[in-house]
Amino acid sequence: MRPLLWITYTACLIAATSATAGPSPADFRFVADVRGEYTPNVPMAAPLTREIIAEAEEDFGNMRLFDDLGQETPYVIYQQTEAHKAPKSLAFEIVSYDETDGVDVITVRRPGGTPAFREIELVIAGRDFKKHVRVEAGPTPDAMREIAADTIFDFSSRIDLRKTSVAIPETDSAFLRLSLRDDAPALDGPEMRLRYEGLEFWTEGTKDGPFRVERILGWSGERRPAEHYYDHVTIDTPTVIIDEHGDSVIELRGRLPVARVTFEVGNSYYHRRVELLTATDDRGAEYRVAARGTIYKIPGMTESHDKISFNQPSHYLRLKVLNEDNPPLRIRSVKIEWIRRNLYFVPEPGRTYTLHVGSDVVASPHYELGKLIPSDHAKLRHFASLSLEALQPNVGYDPSSKPTKREGLEQAAFVGLVVILACALTIWAVHLLKKMPTETNE
Repeated sequence: MRPLLWITYTACLIAATSATAGPSPADFRFVADVRGEYTPNVPMAAPLTREIIAEAEEDFGNMRLFDDLGQETPYVIYQQTEAHKAPKSLAFEIVSYDETDGVDVITVRRPGGTPAFREIELVIAGRDFKKHVRVEAGPTPDAMREIAADTIFDFSSRIDLRKTSVAIPETDSAFLRLSLRDDAPALDGPEMRLRYEGLEFWTEGTKDGPFRVERILGWSGERRPAEHYYDHVTIDTPTVIIDEHGDSVIELRGRLPVARVTFEVGNSYYHRRVELLTATDDRGAEYRVAARGTIYKIPGMTESHDKISFNQPSHYLRLKVLNEDNPPLRIRSVKIEWIRRNLYFVPEPGRTYTLHVGSDVVASPHYELGKLIPSDHAKLRHFASLSLEALQPNVGYDPSSKPTKREGLEQAAFVGLVVILACALTIWAVHLLKKMPTETNE
């Protein structure tokens, strides 16, 4: 019985091994060479190109790295993000206040021992205002020069639009002087109306109270928890289609992730809502609204607000600008940005590598390299970089060599069931034979 048991065990092992065989280069539609000077036994980085990201799944599960012997090589993919300290604020000490000819002049002093700052925030009570702000800085109140000018505003009774901060060149000046001048037209009543080239805001005659500056703060450091490194593609003079609702639709060809979108608009002033539409494929799939944002430029603003953060994984993309009853914007270009993805792996001595992508027969790999190389940008940035060549069709691609993912799972499940039944029958037969009485010669 032992030979029979051994044969059955060997057959089970062979069947299980064939059911869990790993992927091969022939399973992938595209391939890219990994170029550069390899350093054996040391982690190295290779930034993923736009073409590779477009062909990869959201979790990069249909991607594999092979050496020149066809051996699968473990890797880990991280976004290139550098963490920053949280921004810090400092409260200025108000030294003097004066009001002359409708201009509010506030002089403040920076507390000793506080860091340089790059932004001023006015904590304001009240709404429905629009003021021009002139900022001067210097070591003493008598020795100041202008360093910035901007507009602060609040249109919250009509639309959700409020801005009470002014960006300035980073400075450690001891004193600041802020001159605030009303930038709205003169009004005869409590209602405020602003109209500039078709852009209109108005209040409903109600206010939360008089305009009052309660505090003035300075901000140092970044106003974001992390700094991302972006790759991008710019579409100049994009094709804009006006749909049946009069909205502008821009189709962004190809499949990409998107972290933010920047418009270049030729109009002087505008305020438009924008929708990001996504689809899983480009073969007649329905596009759905994935995110929304707003672009605008208000009279008096030094810069337009034309950048929207979306943070969506890889999809086919469209942008819709909601025009309502306004004429379409003159969109000169659209820039699509996504956070750079770097692939990290450890080269073996004497080996070269190719990255394969695009497969219907493989599932997401589970490598231990993610535990060995943690996502710590301070350390990752010291790894040498390799480059990925242009994506090419894989001449060795053989889609008939393996079943599809679903068929593969069904086959693996069937083989596993057969293996379990065969092992169970073998154990049952062994126990049955042991219980049979042995014949004795009389």
